[in-house]
Amino acid sequence: MKRLVPLALLALLVGCTGTPAATTTTTTAKATTTATTSPTPSASRTPSATAAPSAVMGMGGTAKTKATDYTLTDYKEIPANDTWGPWQLVKVRGCRHADAEPAPTSSSLFHVQDASGGRYQASYIVGDSDFAPAYPSGNEPEDVLQPGECVEGWLPYETDATLVALVYANEAGERITWRLDA
Repeated sequence: MKRLVPLALLALLVGCTGTPAATTTTTTAKATTTATTSPTPSASRTPSATAAPSAVMGMGGTAKTKATDYTLTDYKEIPANDTWGPWQLVKVRGCRHADAEPAPTSSSLFHVQDASGGRYQASYIVGDSDFAPAYPSGNEPEDVLQPGECVEGWLPYETDATLVALVYANEAGERITWRLDA
């Protein structure tokens, strides 16, 4: 019994490092269970074959998702005034593929990140010329992109943080990052 404890510990350690577990089904199941409950997941895990690839690009870069192409076309800052701000805005263009089904597009698919990892969701501002045209909110019938249709608009973020990235992420697992600090 005393010899089994070190072997069990070794199997648990192997599972936590991301190295393939022992060849028996029992050890693999234990290692997998241990790895999923571990507070520090392995950085060496390889993504599954079905995981969507992620892209990192700069201003003007176009990323092709399964159904829509997205391009970061502009970035600007608006200083604070007496009532609000400061604002940082990114302009995004989304074009639905000609062979894709109609689907809504939404500003909620995007967020920005600051240098310390903070995340900011876009505000939805209507009626201010500094924010026009606004990227669709996803709440209106006209926010559905038809095959071959494009939309372009500003995503406003009220923060004075140093923003380093715009991130697009959808429910299908597709993820795109544009560097704002490059």
